[in-house]
Amino acid sequence: MARVTDEDKILINQIYLEVGTYAETARRTGFSPSTVKKYIIPNFMPVDLTEKKTFSLDDLPDSVIKLPENLGRLCTLSFDEMEELKEFRKELMI
Repeated sequence: MARVTDEDKILINQIYLEVGTYAETARRTGFSPSTVKKYIIPNFMPVDLTEKKTFSLDDLPDSVIKLPENLGRLCTLSFDEMEELKEFRKELMI
């Protein structure tokens, strides 16, 4: 049994979005139709079609308290917190 990687999941959804059937997606990816069905994400949208927004602190209204620029030095994460953050980012990318 092949392990389905995060990249495989994205590929499955991209192909399914293009062809619209589990069977054809399975043929193109090499996974079974039941595996394809398991990893289909409802309302999947490829990254290149999503709208990217940029953010600047200058965009905040005056009513928002703006923190000093050097505050980042005071907000450091432990090694365990950094590892948890990496895992969280992976989950968000799925």
